[in-house]
Amino acid sequence: WLGGQLFSSMCIRKPAHQFLDELSIPYEDEGSFVVVKHAALVTSTLLSKVLAAPNIKLFNATAVEDLIVKPDETVPGGKR
Repeated sequence: WLGGQLFSSMCIRKPAHQFLDELSIPYEDEGSFVVVKHAALVTSTLLSKVLAAPNIKLFNATAVEDLIVKPDETVPGGKR
């Protein structure tokens, strides 16, 4: 739900909490940021709202990887 961090809760800096309000996701106000008790609630609620919209298709079992290309004069092609 949160990548490699593996935390249960999610901290969100204000004013991004307005997005949570639009999705009706409960949170605790901590001043300059808010805390959602369960990060999975944010992800699952967002996914649920998106999939309920018309003309949306979920491509299941799709893998995405980061590719970083850097200039490198020491290798053939100049990229690594």
